[in-house]
Amino acid sequence: MMRVALPLAVLLCALPVLGLAEDASAERTWWPVATVMPVNDFDYPRIIGVPSEGDGPPMSTIDVYVENYYSGYPIPDMYVTVEFDASCTGLCFCDDAQLSGVTDDTGHVLIDIKVGGCCEGTGVVRIIGNGVLLAQYDMFVSPDFDQMYGSCDVLLPDFITFGSAFGGSGAGCSDFTGDGQTDISDFIAFGSAWGRECAGSTGAR
Repeated sequence: MMRVALPLAVLLCALPVLGLAEDASAERTWWPVATVMPVNDFDYPRIIGVPSEGDGPPMSTIDVYVENYYSGYPIPDMYVTVEFDASCTGLCFCDDAQLSGVTDDTGHVLIDIKVGGCCEGTGVVRIIGNGVLLAQYDMFVSPDFDQMYGSCDVLLPDFITFGSAFGGSGAGCSDFTGDGQTDISDFIAFGSAWGRECAGSTGAR
């Protein structure tokens, strides 16, 4: 009996029929997407941190909600982390900062950003869920910033820096409300962080 050698192209085309290859037309049914509050409400989105022993002020806590893009249902038990770019060398991290958490049954996780300093650049802060990029932001700010770096406390040098920026426009390091200016709302935010401090270290993390 004569054997006929089939061309390779014919064999490859037959693989999906034989069940030996993944159907490229199969519809994706799961993909995580996140809403990060209050960041998503800002005109100029930014992550805000405050170095603090114990719980920080409300503005330094982000609420990450993760859901399935296709079904709209919340995704529980997802390990979420906040990561900073290696270029952010002037940040000060509290020793007890836990920049991660696991979503609950409703898809939410609260993370207290116990970090000082200021860093700007494409994707300098990333929200990661089970290894998947959920969101990224180009600005990190904190009341703990004295023109150069964070020092893990909010004291007089930081107030002087903030005062020099007060009344100005532009979404810079002193804009804690993400509205593109440094005004009374930012002064109130700075006041809520005044005097807070923690044991920590400055540098990339």
